[in-house]
Amino acid sequence: MARFYYFPRPYPDELIGSLILRACQHLGTSFTEITIQLTGYKKSHLPLSISSWLPQIAKASGMDEQELLWEHTVFPYVTRFMSQMETTRLAADLLDGNKVGNAALTQPGLLGSPGHRFCLLCLQEDLANFGEVYWHREHNLPMVELCNRHNIPLQVDRPLINLTTRRNSAVDHLPKPQTAEPLKPIIPIYIAREISTISAECLIVRNRKRPVDWCSNYRSLLRTKGFPQQGIGLAGLLFAMTFEETLGTSFLRQARLAFSPRNQPWPTLMLRELTNIRFSTPKHVLMKSYLNLLNVFELVLNKDAIYLPPGPTPRDYEELDAGYVRKINEAIHVRKKGNIRIEIAQMLRELGILSTYRHSRDKLPKTKELISKLRKYGFPEMQI
Repeated sequence: MARFYYFPRPYPDELIGSLILRACQHLGTSFTEITIQLTGYKKSHLPLSISSWLPQIAKASGMDEQELLWEHTVFPYVTRFMSQMETTRLAADLLDGNKVGNAALTQPGLLGSPGHRFCLLCLQEDLANFGEVYWHREHNLPMVELCNRHNIPLQVDRPLINLTTRRNSAVDHLPKPQTAEPLKPIIPIYIAREISTISAECLIVRNRKRPVDWCSNYRSLLRTKGFPQQGIGLAGLLFAMTFEETLGTSFLRQARLAFSPRNQPWPTLMLRELTNIRFSTPKHVLMKSYLNLLNVFELVLNKDAIYLPPGPTPRDYEELDAGYVRKINEAIHVRKKGNIRIEIAQMLRELGILSTYRHSRDKLPKTKELISKLRKYGFPEMQI
């Protein structure tokens, strides 16, 4: 590696690819020339989440290798739900100057994403604090649509049409508001916020536990929240169906985590006793987000999904009906005050009402009457 008389140090939460782009600007040289000096290889493009050549980059920037690995790559996110032994082994491999970085750490931020992302308010703060802008790790994790610090939708730099090509997974410039557009979340804001928060936490925590313990925790939490049993275990098919309905098939497809509820769905597999299947961090993030938000289950009571023992229905629909009317009226008041338009189905989904209303509307006469009035007097019609 050639000797650098000057090489910038990374800013807080800056991705290594962003650091190299800033070095090009500071030194007035090309990306290819920088990578030749750093690595000995001629590279015209690299992913933002590069994990190769960490010792060389650490030496050039005057940083500790471990600090570079944990604070400026997506390594802590990717390994969050791995065992301590596997995490330690992988870290040793990445910090071995004779080995090339693991491909699993190179492009995880692009999975389930329409492109490279940044926050306009973070950009303004970076300009005020450092005099320049850069790419943040938090913004470029899978499925993250909101800034965790400012709670606003991220900007997307450019659409990624074909994520399988290496050049298209790279970026050759720092964030540019002029060429970006707001990311349009395809899930309710409260779910997007939870995903953003949990994803950011994955970058901070360094302690690891056995993967099987995570699955055990998920089962215990479901039982605590009163999820129905089927035989001696949880009702797996019912769980997969409600999980899919809550997050939506469009979002799951974009995240590349879509599944068929009746064909070995991964959410159900994560609840199995002593499972030896390794689940990726995005799957754990979705599972944790779903369980954290699930205070009252809105279940699809489908006879094909779960066997319910004979007897009276476990739900008080009269009380449920009154509660739904109250929730809807409160939501309408908030939206009118903020001059916010919203489709009826989207509002019911965000309130946790849609599933039950679709399948039990005749048992919810007051809710049904209110929704009919909303459709009649100006709210957008929506097939419910």
